[in-house]
Amino acid sequence: MPLLEVPDVPRDARKVPDASVGRVLLAMTKRLTEFTSAERSRLRRSAPDYYNPGTRALLGMLPRCEAEALPAFGTLLNPTTRFDPGVDGDDWPEAQAWNVR
Repeated sequence: MPLLEVPDVPRDARKVPDASVGRVLLAMTKRLTEFTSAERSRLRRSAPDYYNPGTRALLGMLPRCEAEALPAFGTLLNPTTRFDPGVDGDDWPEAQAWNVR
């Protein structure tokens, strides 16, 4: 999977048949653990240019990204904007910090 296709996954998570947004994000988290540090760094540099704020918020809230490579996404988001992709706040405690409901 080419690196710039990775953010398409959370962006289109609602469109995945027979899967909740939470399950799609769990699969995305697993995939990100397979990336090298250099790949995550490249994703961090390129994604702000290509993806909308909602996609950047979803990427930023993923545990592997939040801890390592993508906290800078938070500075690119309007702090008053809320995103509602349909994630369960109990399953994703990081979501609140990224204004994802």
